[in-house]
Amino acid sequence: MLEHIVIQEVAYQSDLHKKSIQLRYEILRAPLGLQFTEEQLAEEVNQHHIVALYNKEIVGVVLLQVLNPTILKMRQFAVETTLQKMGIGKELVQFCEEFAIKNNYTKIELHARSSAVGFYLKQGYRITSEEFKEVGLPHYKMQIKLTK
Repeated sequence: MLEHIVIQEVAYQSDLHKKSIQLRYEILRAPLGLQFTEEQLAEEVNQHHIVALYNKEIVGVVLLQVLNPTILKMRQFAVETTLQKMGIGKELVQFCEEFAIKNNYTKIELHARSSAVGFYLKQGYRITSEEFKEVGLPHYKMQIKLTK
C-alpha cells in the first residue's frame, strides 16, 4: 500500500484530466491497438473524472457516468502498471462508492474485463451477466448495491 495517495475529482479539459487520458490510453487502449477518437472524448464531458495522485503524478483514473438518478457506471478504470496490486485500485473504488452514496446513488455498475473480475469480486461487486465481448476482450457486467 502506497502512502500519501490523493484521490480527487478533476475538471474536464483541465491539465490533470488531459494527463489522465494519457494513462487510460497507455493502460487500456495501446495494448489493444486502439486510439481515442475526438467524439469518444467529447462524450465524457458530463462524466465525473476521478484520479489518484502519488507525488503529484497521476497513477490511477476512473470515470463515473450517470446512467440515471440512482445508478452510476464505473468505466475506464486504469492504474499505472508498475503500481498495480498496491491498493490504489481499492482506494479508487472506495472513493467512487463514497461519492455515489454522498450524491444519493444506490448502485454502481461496470463492465469488467475478465482479467479484472477477481479484483471487483474482492470489493463486493457481483457478476450480473454472461460473458460478452467489448473492445475484442471478454467482459462481465458487474454491480454493487450501496447503502448509507
